[in-house]
Amino acid sequence: METVLSRTRLWLVAIGYAGILAVAVVLIVARYVQYVTHPADVAAYGGMYAGGDLMLELFIGGMLLVVTLFSGAGDLQVGAGLHDLLKSSAGTEPDRSAVGRTD
Repeated sequence: METVLSRTRLWLVAIGYAGILAVAVVLIVARYVQYVTHPADVAAYGGMYAGGDLMLELFIGGMLLVVTLFSGAGDLQVGAGLHDLLKSSAGTEPDRSAVGRTD
């Protein structure tokens, strides 16, 4: 298993994060413009605006998680420990003889 990321894959991850950053900036600026253009509504419905801000934060965080999870999804094997991953990246095969033993 190859654990080193290729340049193409790194560029795709970087483009994904840059795209999310661009979308987040547009959404936050639109939200700011809404606050500036309707100050009376913000004062009257402060809780609703706070709820909208929270949903915007969760949405942006979710977008970041999607790229984070999909960028490394193929690198990890289910049940593989850090020691196994380090040994396999060093070119030696991990010792699986102790798997399942309860000494």
